[in-house]
Amino acid sequence: MSYANRFPSSQHTRYRSSWGPSSVSVFNRADVPRPSPEEEEFEFYHERLHSAQSRQLIPLQEDLADWINKTINVDYITGDNFFDVLDNGVIVCRLARVIQEKARSAIEAGRVKGSIPVIRGRCWENAARRSFFSRDNMENFIQFCRRLGVHENLLFESDDLVLHGQPRNVVLCLLEVARLAARYSLEPPGLVQLEREIAAEQERDLHCLSDSGISHSSLSWQLQSPSPTATPRPPEKIKHSR
Repeated sequence: MSYANRFPSSQHTRYRSSWGPSSVSVFNRADVPRPSPEEEEFEFYHERLHSAQSRQLIPLQEDLADWINKTINVDYITGDNFFDVLDNGVIVCRLARVIQEKARSAIEAGRVKGSIPVIRGRCWENAARRSFFSRDNMENFIQFCRRLGVHENLLFESDDLVLHGQPRNVVLCLLEVARLAARYSLEPPGLVQLEREIAAEQERDLHCLSDSGISHSSLSWQLQSPSPTATPRPPEKIKHSR
């Protein structure tokens, strides 16, 4: 019996060769559901939003990369490789150790009051990316952030950095870490330094006003828009009776 008679062709037959599966795509099948126009539009705008947020984070990533390089004495972290270098948790654990020692020196010298923020647990220096060990490193760092004083709303979850799930949360948390670490005489990133200079300038302006005897509240009336005044009505003519 010939091959054609033993295996008759039909509309369900899939032809294979030594080169691999059939070239007929599964997406051409009628039983595979296609996304609706609304779903396609949502996906399009979601991608645009994600792209816009990523562009906004680039300057912050570069600023944080420079700060981490100076703090832990390395030179290979950039804005482009920021998350790839940090996602196994080794760098952030080193960062926590440096902040811990700066805090210890400041507190023991009496410059700062409070308890020393300590990073606990083992840092897996050879942790593979997306592994259990990288998540363990990340969890140790997050617990350190709590002891440092980072608010719960600014903390990120392990997979936000391990899997690059929420890069915005990671950036905001690290900026807060930098702000809090600055009280231990650790040089802050450029953005945090700029915020401090603006706050100090505003404080000086308010101090100058108080020294001159002019309170901030006394100036508020000058900043208000003038209240509308009623237009005077012309006097009515008095009619004399004849």
